[in-house]
Amino acid sequence: MSLITCRKRFQDIPIAHRLPHHDGHCADIHGHNLAIEVVFVASELGMNNFVLDFGNMHFLKEFIADKLDHKLLIQEDDLAFRNVLGYIDHLVSLIVLPSVSTEGIAHWLLNTFAQMTHQHTDGRVTVSEVTVWEDSKNSATARVAV
Repeated sequence: MSLITCRKRFQDIPIAHRLPHHDGHCADIHGHNLAIEVVFVASELGMNNFVLDFGNMHFLKEFIADKLDHKLLIQEDDLAFRNVLGYIDHLVSLIVLPSVSTEGIAHWLLNTFAQMTHQHTDGRVTVSEVTVWEDSKNSATARVAV
């Protein structure tokens, strides 16, 4: 059986986060302009001979806009920050994740996008890989284990 892939890149997604256990400047709240590259996989092409129509990825665009764009990402175990949430939650849009490192975001998006794509395509397409670019120099990739 052969597999066919295609890639989609979502760019210019501003986020802020802090790494609460970091021993350097990343422990402070700071921002990045993310790019997210998603690899889609299918064993057969769809009606228009696409793995997934690039013009029909609104479900992913909407998720990114709702959960990442201009959001402050907080790590679940960031107790110092969570203690002040009641004072600032009306000032910022917060998203709490298990890990807010680039690797953690890539892992979260891989699982989330795989479920969404599977549902959107009635199981014909899945996501095999997500790469998150932190600005233009650093990236992390989460892949489905084979």
